[in-house]
Amino acid sequence: MMLEELFLDAVHTYKDWWDCGRDFNLHADKFEAWDMAINTYSFTAMISRDEAINQVRAALGMSNQI
Repeated sequence: MMLEELFLDAVHTYKDWWDCGRDFNLHADKFEAWDMAINTYSFTAMISRDEAINQVRAALGMSNQI
């Protein structure tokens, strides 16, 4: 995948996780999908996980602080 596709995957999986109420007990699969997507994006982009999360949250118009 290209970096842009990895970023969009991280954005979409984070939004899915956020929209389900971030209830790990009921939606562990959505958390795990987001966790894998953010790790893959941050590794490929050679940035920290925190920076990757901030970029995803900024793309969704959320606060830029974790």
